[in-house]
Amino acid sequence: MSPFTHCWPWVCCLLILSGCAAKLPPTVAVSGPELEVVRQRLHRFLDQSCVTSIDSDVRLEWHAYGRQETYPATLMAASPAALRFALVDPLGRPMLLLVIKDNTFMLADNRKGAGYTGKIDSEFIRRYLSDGVAGDTLFYWLSGRIQPLGMQVLSARRAEEGKLFWYELDYGDRLIHLIALDRHDLRRHLVLDQGDRIIFDVHYSEYSSTPQECGWPGKIEVAGEALAADFTLEYTRLYSFTPLKEQLFQLQLPPHFTVHKVQ
Repeated sequence: MSPFTHCWPWVCCLLILSGCAAKLPPTVAVSGPELEVVRQRLHRFLDQSCVTSIDSDVRLEWHAYGRQETYPATLMAASPAALRFALVDPLGRPMLLLVIKDNTFMLADNRKGAGYTGKIDSEFIRRYLSDGVAGDTLFYWLSGRIQPLGMQVLSARRAEEGKLFWYELDYGDRLIHLIALDRHDLRRHLVLDQGDRIIFDVHYSEYSSTPQECGWPGKIEVAGEALAADFTLEYTRLYSFTPLKEQLFQLQLPPHFTVHKVQ
């Protein structure tokens, strides 16, 4: 049963509230027949069957301290929390290789002969991932989906212009998640703290079809006050959505590497 079913009476009571209007494009309350459209849209989005792995080439644009850099990379990921991400040089050789499995990570810096290991909730990683991104939700963020488990819907509104519906969600983590849905896909996902500060803001666009019902975003733009940099991840080539071997998410650092265990 969808989480929306349990929360729908509360949504009806809260539709007239504006929530975090100052942080969003202008929105208006919904009423009458449109209430059912709001409910059905989220139901349909949550109930879609989706792919659970990706093998791809990507382009990473990095914006920080007045500088912009662009890197080609490869990305493999599997639901719910497995990632293999490699920045490559013009010859296709990996410069940085990051592997995440569940709540741990390992990073190999081939330029410095150094390795880093630790937990995904470490300060080292949190410079680039918001507190709202738990290890077991990583694939949801990469694929333009949301974690349905533990979700409570607090309110819903419609964009004043366009056809997006906005939903205010609570996962019990002292953060507020705001998502914007069009007829089929997630277009924006924000994470706000208790002071209404946007700590993570993700825009999704350029969706393409997959073997399943849901599409895959071709471009993900990420910004936020709590991040060390803003970045854009663009999928330049999608090779496969078939299941990936477990060994791909295991990394053994070379013996000559200096290994740092980070907190």
